[in-house]
Amino acid sequence: MSLLDVITVAFVLSLDASAVTMADAIVYRGRDIKKLIALPFLFGLFQGVMPLMGYFIMVITGLNLGVFAKLLVFLILSFIGFRMIFSYFRPVKKRADIKNDLPVASLVAQAVCTSVDAFAVGVGLAVIGGAIFIPSLIITIITVTVCFAFLFFGRRLGAAFGEKALLVGGIIIIAVGIKALF
Repeated sequence: MSLLDVITVAFVLSLDASAVTMADAIVYRGRDIKKLIALPFLFGLFQGVMPLMGYFIMVITGLNLGVFAKLLVFLILSFIGFRMIFSYFRPVKKRADIKNDLPVASLVAQAVCTSVDAFAVGVGLAVIGGAIFIPSLIITIITVTVCFAFLFFGRRLGAAFGEKALLVGGIIIIAVGIKALF
């Protein structure tokens, strides 16, 4: 793979993570600022590690787990997205508890789910005999950078959406889950 190919793939891989980062920033814009700032780094870490995992699992075992991973990504992201949407329709008193919380388990699940495509890239690189370490590093750097841009954009959108932020964020996360199926 040429450097331009790697950069292009890295940018495309970063888009799912960036969309989820933006959704989280829309919903949790004024809360858990440390967790929001950690999002790009968490997503970048997973986007960089998953190609390594895909590469070495393919090299060592010859197994391609991509089919099952897509369904799992869809189910997990749909659960998280529907949780946000249902929270929007709850009475305000009950909604406040959910809206203020940005659970670490949810962040890790989002990071894993948005990096499954990166796992598949690692499998692909193993199949063609391509290098893995430099592409993984480039994927990490680009994901962190793009996610930070979407984080700040999402915080501004969250202020504009106000109370509808949970609804919009949930819809975005479900859309990313549906995209994972195809």
